[in-house]
Amino acid sequence: MGILDKCYTPNTENQHNYLLDSCVFDKRLSNSGDDVNLLIEATKQGYEFYVTELQSREIHGVPDRKRTYNVKWEQPENAARIEEIFELLNVKRVSCYGNPCQAWLVVLDGTYRAIESSDSDEPRVQMFYEIYNDNTRHLNDAVIAESAIYNGCTFISTDKRVIRIVNKYFQNRAIHYDDFIREVQVLR
Repeated sequence: MGILDKCYTPNTENQHNYLLDSCVFDKRLSNSGDDVNLLIEATKQGYEFYVTELQSREIHGVPDRKRTYNVKWEQPENAARIEEIFELLNVKRVSCYGNPCQAWLVVLDGTYRAIESSDSDEPRVQMFYEIYNDNTRHLNDAVIAESAIYNGCTFISTDKRVIRIVNKYFQNRAIHYDDFIREVQVLR
């Protein structure tokens, strides 16, 4: 998946649409590959996996300069491994909120969306702001979690705080990565 590849809208009739948080790929890099094989099996059962353009940019070496915890992604061998996982799982890209302060927001192909003032009462937007909490360190977390809800996906993460907030607004729409893997193991 390259930067600015086609943006998809998940099929809302599929109950197995999942948006993978960035931290899942950090964990993925340290695993033996068993989880990847499990997820490949899950795709054969109709599971669909998604990421945002924000994450795609990180993988392709266009990091957010304010953040350093995903530096593993910037190392070429790790980026190549994540790309390989994307291909194996047929990971697709979905739209996400864009930061109007960044020049790359000029892309108007459906990749980025803006928060409209008329949206402010929506639980999805309230969830976004609670995750963000006026802390730029949480902005990407908020963008990715909001994208999961907006696109009808269940959010998979290892970030317990974000999972708790998502589930506060949208019951059972976020799951911890380890719990998800246990659920997928049942498919075997």
